[in-house]
Amino acid sequence: MSFVNTNTGYLLGYPATTGANAFIAPGPLLARTDDGGRIWHRVPVPKRIQTVNDGASTVHFLTQDVGFIIGRRTYLTTDGARRWRRVDRGLRIVDLNAAAGRVWALTHPCHSCHDLILYAAALSHPRLRRVPHAPRFRRGARFIDGSGDEIYVVTAPKEHRGRIFRSYRGGGWTRQREPCASFGSFAAWSDAGVAAVCNVIMFGVGSETKRAYVSFDGAHSWTRRGAPGESGYIGPLAAGSSNDWVLAEERGAFLTTIDDGAHWAYTGPAAVLGQGVGDTQFTDADHVVAIPDFTPNRVFMYSDDAGLRWTVHRFPKWPRHRTEWHLRSVS
Repeated sequence: MSFVNTNTGYLLGYPATTGANAFIAPGPLLARTDDGGRIWHRVPVPKRIQTVNDGASTVHFLTQDVGFIIGRRTYLTTDGARRWRRVDRGLRIVDLNAAAGRVWALTHPCHSCHDLILYAAALSHPRLRRVPHAPRFRRGARFIDGSGDEIYVVTAPKEHRGRIFRSYRGGGWTRQREPCASFGSFAAWSDAGVAAVCNVIMFGVGSETKRAYVSFDGAHSWTRRGAPGESGYIGPLAAGSSNDWVLAEERGAFLTTIDDGAHWAYTGPAAVLGQGVGDTQFTDADHVVAIPDFTPNRVFMYSDDAGLRWTVHRFPKWPRHRTEWHLRSVS
């Protein structure tokens, strides 16, 4: 799932199959919405992508027209998914982000390389080129999704003692301190505002102690906040403002805060989210969209109050001849 504003988003998926061919997907489907997810239109997808094993598992749009499908192969569109072309040219892209009017890519420069190299391109003409003087990152590094002019890359905790690298528009890079001693989930809502939820103690059997942190100076210093519930494991974190964050749990719940991590409440229908949350994104300060991780549910969710209350829609089955889907409310 990839939303570029409150109205326009894209969703990449595979038709659910059953029986003897349960693990042989007949091919991917890509859909676009222009009304916040109520109606979706099927749009073209690169023809050479055949199955989920082909590596085409992530769709990432940076504007309404410019987007990527990344995996073992990388495809680019600059016209809203009308046409796609392969652009990796030997690079293996593992993560993308848009900031400072450019697209930034963490890539392996060859298919057997372990280091990650930073590449960038103008959004108006995405031709990726290596960013000079940027650090080399080890496997496991990823962007902290955000917007504005700051770029954040968080390393795995065992690399650089768990550091966050920060750059203004791709210029000089500084090492910032990561608050998590082990696994954590991060989100940025502004140039200088970053939210974090860290694993403190993992108990096993689906529970762990969590701790929230917030930074208002670009990850230079962190303030300890409240403790989200212990049930479930840390999943994706999304932040729409300094106050409003939504944490997804891998065992199927949302934890929402409206006071920058000090207090948390469980939200969202547990029956829908029983298999976990696939992705959660703020499209503006108040609107949040989400999809469950268990794809046969065919469910799309949205909230108009920063994650306190959720509306659930279900996709009908997607026969190949249909080009438009009107979602049905189920709550």
